[in-house]
Amino acid sequence: MEINTNVADTVRAEMARSRVTQGKLAQQLHLSQAAVSRRLKGEVAFNADELIVTALIVGVPVGAFFESTPAEAASPHAASAGVSLGGDAA
Repeated sequence: MEINTNVADTVRAEMARSRVTQGKLAQQLHLSQAAVSRRLKGEVAFNADELIVTALIVGVPVGAFFESTPAEAASPHAASAGVSLGGDAA
């Protein structure tokens, strides 16, 4: 659930930056405003299509919704889960 919340936080920030309302996003995603609200709270995950459309609306690459902070990148959970943080694979 944490990734849903992190993505939702980033989407909300980008919406605010680009002055996109929940209503406008809901209209573009063909969802109700309540459904968008649940996604923005992290209660329901955005699907890939919704994130692609949202990225186009707010003017960022879709990958921006998944970028981690330096503290998250250094998390022991990333290392123990076998997540590569860059560099050559061994």
